[in-house]
Amino acid sequence: MREFFKISFCDGLDKKVIIASNKYEAVGFYLMEVQREQDCCIEDLDEIEVLSPDHSVEVSCIGWAVNKTLMEIYKEKEYGDTPQVVVGLE
Repeated sequence: MREFFKISFCDGLDKKVIIASNKYEAVGFYLMEVQREQDCCIEDLDEIEVLSPDHSVEVSCIGWAVNKTLMEIYKEKEYGDTPQVVVGLE
Protein backbone atom coordinates (compact mmCIF):
# COMPACT_ATOMS: atom_id res chain seq x y z
CA MET A 1 0.00 0.00 0.00
CA ARG A 2 1.32 3.44 -0.93
CA GLU A 3 1.08 6.43 1.35
CA PHE A 4 1.79 10.14 1.07
CA PHE A 5 4.52 11.57 3.31
CA LYS A 6 5.26 15.26 3.87
CA ILE A 7 8.99 15.69 4.51
CA SER A 8 11.12 18.79 5.01
CA PHE A 9 14.45 19.67 6.58
CA CYS A 10 15.96 22.49 8.68
CA ASP A 11 12.74 23.90 10.11
CA GLY A 12 10.50 23.59 7.09
CA LEU A 13 12.80 24.17 4.13
CA ASP A 14 12.18 22.33 0.86
CA LYS A 15 8.87 20.65 1.80
CA LYS A 16 7.90 17.80 -0.48
CA VAL A 17 5.07 15.31 -0.54
CA ILE A 18 6.40 11.92 -1.57
CA ILE A 19 4.39 8.82 -2.37
CA ALA A 20 6.11 5.66 -1.17
CA SER A 21 5.46 2.20 0.23
CA ASN A 22 6.58 3.20 3.72
CA LYS A 23 8.25 5.94 5.75
CA TYR A 24 11.74 4.50 5.28
CA GLU A 25 11.43 4.42 1.51
CA ALA A 26 10.13 8.02 1.50
CA VAL A 27 13.00 9.26 3.69
CA GLY A 28 15.61 7.43 1.62
CA PHE A 29 14.17 8.86 -1.60
CA TYR A 30 14.08 12.37 -0.12
CA LEU A 31 17.71 12.18 0.99
CA MET A 32 19.01 10.57 -2.22
CA GLU A 33 16.96 12.33 -4.88
CA VAL A 34 15.64 15.59 -3.45
CA GLN A 35 18.54 16.64 -1.24
CA ARG A 36 21.31 15.20 -3.40
CA GLU A 37 23.01 18.59 -3.79
CA GLN A 38 22.81 19.47 -0.08
CA ASP A 39 24.69 18.05 2.87
CA CYS A 40 21.42 16.92 4.40
CA CYS A 41 21.33 13.87 6.65
CA ILE A 42 18.54 12.15 8.51
CA GLU A 43 19.17 14.20 11.66
CA ASP A 44 18.36 17.38 9.69
CA LEU A 45 14.88 16.19 8.75
CA ASP A 46 11.85 17.66 10.46
CA GLU A 47 8.92 15.55 11.58
CA ILE A 48 7.67 13.24 8.85
CA GLU A 49 3.91 13.50 8.46
CA VAL A 50 1.61 10.96 6.81
CA LEU A 51 -1.07 12.66 4.71
CA SER A 52 -4.30 11.13 3.48
CA PRO A 53 -4.88 10.74 -0.27
CA ASP A 54 -7.77 13.21 -0.03
CA HIS A 55 -5.59 15.91 1.61
CA SER A 56 -6.32 19.12 -0.29
CA VAL A 57 -3.47 21.24 -1.67
CA GLU A 58 -3.75 24.62 -3.36
CA VAL A 59 -1.97 24.56 -6.70
CA SER A 60 -1.49 27.31 -9.24
CA CYS A 61 -2.91 26.59 -12.66
CA ILE A 62 -2.04 29.31 -15.19
CA GLY A 63 -2.19 31.94 -12.46
CA TRP A 64 -5.39 30.67 -10.86
CA ALA A 65 -5.43 28.95 -7.49
CA VAL A 66 -7.10 25.53 -7.62
CA ASN A 67 -7.54 22.99 -4.84
CA LYS A 68 -6.71 19.39 -5.70
CA THR A 69 -6.26 16.27 -3.61
CA LEU A 70 -2.90 14.53 -3.44
CA MET A 71 -4.38 11.55 -5.29
CA GLU A 72 -5.63 13.80 -8.11
CA ILE A 73 -2.18 15.36 -8.47
CA TYR A 74 -0.51 11.93 -8.42
CA LYS A 75 -2.87 10.54 -11.08
CA GLU A 76 -2.08 13.50 -13.37
CA LYS A 77 1.60 12.52 -13.48
CA GLU A 78 2.80 10.83 -16.65
CA TYR A 79 4.30 7.89 -14.80
CA GLY A 80 3.11 6.07 -11.71
CA ASP A 81 6.42 4.94 -10.27
CA THR A 82 6.99 5.00 -6.54
CA PRO A 83 8.66 6.50 -4.73
CA GLN A 84 8.37 9.91 -6.35
CA VAL A 85 7.74 13.53 -5.44
CA VAL A 86 4.05 14.29 -5.90
CA VAL A 87 4.20 17.99 -5.11
CA GLY A 88 6.45 20.59 -3.52
CA LEU A 89 4.95 22.78 -0.80
CA GLU A 90 5.71 26.33 0.30
